[in-house]
Amino acid sequence: MINDKVKYEERHVFYCDILGFSKYTTSNYFEPSKCLKMFHQLDRIIAEAKKEVACPDSSHYVVNSEVIYCSDSITFTTPATNVDAIWLCETAAKIQNLISLFGFILRGSIVTGKIYHSDNTIFGPALIHAVELDKTGAPPAIQVSKETLRIFMDSNNPSDEEIARVRKQQLIFEDNKKYYIDPYWRLKFFADGNLDKTSNRAIDNWRTLIETGLKNKDSKIIAKYDWLAKRFCLAFSNKKNPVLPIEVKWTGAAGQVTIIYK
Repeated sequence: MINDKVKYEERHVFYCDILGFSKYTTSNYFEPSKCLKMFHQLDRIIAEAKKEVACPDSSHYVVNSEVIYCSDSITFTTPATNVDAIWLCETAAKIQNLISLFGFILRGSIVTGKIYHSDNTIFGPALIHAVELDKTGAPPAIQVSKETLRIFMDSNNPSDEEIARVRKQQLIFEDNKKYYIDPYWRLKFFADGNLDKTSNRAIDNWRTLIETGLKNKDSKIIAKYDWLAKRFCLAFSNKKNPVLPIEVKWTGAAGQVTIIYK
């Protein structure tokens, strides 16, 4: 619905595709109840936006997000502020982990630009930019635009600056001069110590998801999971934990790989 009170304005935009979801919904294995459960849990994550966010200056801020689900795509927007940028990146990380529990991976982007978004009506160059970044061949991760990251790091005082720096270290990693939401954002900080049961289950889930993807016969799909496997090793290998790295050896035959543990 069009709302005359809503402005065409600068906003942060999160757009992503749930890879493999469309194919799943037309398969013999499709379970509507599984999809409903996934989207209900997505609702709960995004509902956190309606709660007050504590700011460093002791003030409180309510993130005002607008959300659209459309089959295998998720789009939501927030005002273009520093607090919203940090919240949006963390929410994207949570969504990435939630989707993995249902056997899917994401590819998407977070950008900042002009857009109109009222309920299910959305248009503007920011959305086009977000979709363009989510192109075939891009890694199965959420890319963050330089403009969004600039606002993410925009701070008014040293205290805010330190918080933004720590949040960036937690949530963002750089690969080939591009910035992405780290799929293992929270788990990697426990990798040097004794992993609790929840962390071990989450790591085991990622391992199962990646190894299953590596068994696919399509070399393009294998390449996506190979990228995730390399990121998995960077996050957890050479750390003080029993997590074995996932190393992939291409056999030369199309669509065939060998998983190696050392």
